[in-house]
Amino acid sequence: MPLEFDVSPDEIDAFMEDTNEQLALLDQSIVELETRPNDEALLQGIFRAAHTLKGNAGLIQHHRMAELTHALETVLDKVRKGRLAVTPELIDVILSSVDGLKALKEELVTREESDVDVASAVHLLHSYDGG
Repeated sequence: MPLEFDVSPDEIDAFMEDTNEQLALLDQSIVELETRPNDEALLQGIFRAAHTLKGNAGLIQHHRMAELTHALETVLDKVRKGRLAVTPELIDVILSSVDGLKALKEELVTREESDVDVASAVHLLHSYDGG
């Protein structure tokens, strides 16, 4: 299904550059989180990266990406506030969500909907955040 985004080529370039940076930060930091689950600075950086991704996706009206990132941000906020424990299973779910975000990012370039099942990914994240 073809996707349309109301963005200029310059806006696409800026979005891709920042998104790639935030996703790389998430990848690296989430792996570190497994061994440092109580590191407040690390948790804050992870949350901030997800928050930035959500905001950027919303700005360009990439609704699928914004929806998944919002669910991820909610889970990360619970971890950050000590209401959700970091487990290997949670790390796997978070990393899977980040992989989904990488594929969703590419929709901006291809203008074709990826095979990411956003509803299932969001549902899985909600199962961790009590939603």
